[in-house]
Amino acid sequence: MTLSVKIADHWKDLIILLVLVYAAYFLFVRKKYKYYKLKKNGLKLPAKVLSINETNIFIDYESYMIPVMEIVFELEYPPNLIRKETIRHEFSRYENVPKIGDIIIIIVDKTNPNNFDLFKE
Repeated sequence: MTLSVKIADHWKDLIILLVLVYAAYFLFVRKKYKYYKLKKNGLKLPAKVLSINETNIFIDYESYMIPVMEIVFELEYPPNLIRKETIRHEFSRYENVPKIGDIIIIIVDKTNPNNFDLFKE
């Protein structure tokens, strides 16, 4: 049997493997890269929390379930334009979840105000 025959027999497995690697990149690496780029180049702005809702989504992290919360906040950006935005974010503990009326820090992209994330220290 030649090498080309062996590869031809397993081409479907190779495609599945490539799709899984591509998906893992977009789920894990790209999201962190986008956050660090936003953290480096973005504006840190205060935002007032209007509401907090549970999403009933939990992330399993080393046998510890991390809740994903939906936060509705009021943000003033661009200047003199107050807008209401929603973000979903995971919190390692319920104690870290902001309360209604709290001021949180949001990082906003200078070039695209619709690109924002919750600032993590």
